Amino acid sequence: MVVTIISLLALLGTLVGVYYARGQLREAKRVREEDARALARQHEAEREELEWADRYERLVSQITKITPTMTVQPTGVPATQLYPSIFPDARIREALQTYIVEMNDSTTQFLRRPNPRPDELRLTNLRETIKRAEECMAEFQKRNPKIDLKYYMGFQSRG
Repeated sequence: MVVTIISLLALLGTLVGVYYARGQLREAKRVREEDARALARQHEAEREELEWADRYERLVSQITKITPTMTVQPTGVPATQLYPSIFPDARIREALQTYIVEMNDSTTQFLRRPNPRPDELRLTNLRETIKRAEECMAEFQKRNPKIDLKYYMGFQSRG
């Protein structure tokens, strides 16, 4: 009888240990999956940050290749002031000069602004300015196929 009780207690202790071990394994699996999701989110954020940094850099490079008053007149096309024609909305030009480029003291040339910090690249206004500028350039190129922005800005449409 005592042996049976001891055996039952040992069996009960084993079952409790197995139940506890299974709980620990489930918790370890949950933590591992959560860590994997956090790592995936971090990689996605880094990838997105790099994409916006590239788009920012491309836009700065394109705009600094022209001047605020640059006028072009390819054969068979009326004279066109590039900057206000590409960006006809004064709000987009203001945003470009707030987030992307600045004018030199004599307002004859665009200068690059310091590269934005990673947290600045997440700003909605900066991202919207980049997207809108890319759209404006693509729209301008579509409306004016005889004025090749690649020649003036190194423009490449985002595909």
